[in-house]
Amino acid sequence: MPIYRVGKPFPRPNATPDAEGATALTNPDFFDVAFYSLHAEEDAQLWPTATVRPFLYVHQQALPFVVFLLVEAKLTVEVPINALAVPDALRPAWLTAAAHDANVVSLFLVDAATNVLTAHRPVTVGWAAALRRACRQQAERFTSAAEVQTALETARERHGLTAAEIIRRSRNS
Repeated sequence: MPIYRVGKPFPRPNATPDAEGATALTNPDFFDVAFYSLHAEEDAQLWPTATVRPFLYVHQQALPFVVFLLVEAKLTVEVPINALAVPDALRPAWLTAAAHDANVVSLFLVDAATNVLTAHRPVTVGWAAALRRACRQQAERFTSAAEVQTALETARERHGLTAAEIIRRSRNS
C-alpha cells in the first residue's frame, strides 16, 4: 500500500503533466481519486474546507461515473470507474464487499506539473453499495479493462456525460 505525504511526490505519476484530470485509484477496500491540477496552489486553499458533494451516475447499469463537487471552489472532479482495472487477485473481494466495509474516498490534490501531493481529504459517500452493484454488472458484461474503458468513453461522448450532466442524472450522497 503506498504512503501518501503532503509536500512529497505522489506515488502515481501524472500521465499528462500539461493538463488537468482525475483518475480513480482502486485499493483493496474501495477507491481513491487523484486530481491533477494545473492550479494546485490555488485549489489547496479551499480543498480542506470546501463543502464536497459526491455524485454517482450509472449508465446502462454497468458504467459508473463519479463526480465530486467542491462547492465553494466551483470545482468538479469526475472519474469513471473501471472495475476490471482492479487487480485480478483483489477483484472478487472488492466487488462483493458490503457497503459498510468501505464508503470513504480519499481525494488527493496533486500538482499536475510537479506531481507533488498538495492536499488530501476523505469524503464519505452514501452510494458505495450501488457503485459495487454496477461494477459487478460491469464484470459480468465485459471481458477486459480495455473493453470497459472504450465503453465508458463511448458513453461519455454519445450521451454528453460532462460533470454537470453526470450530476444532473445522478443519485447523490
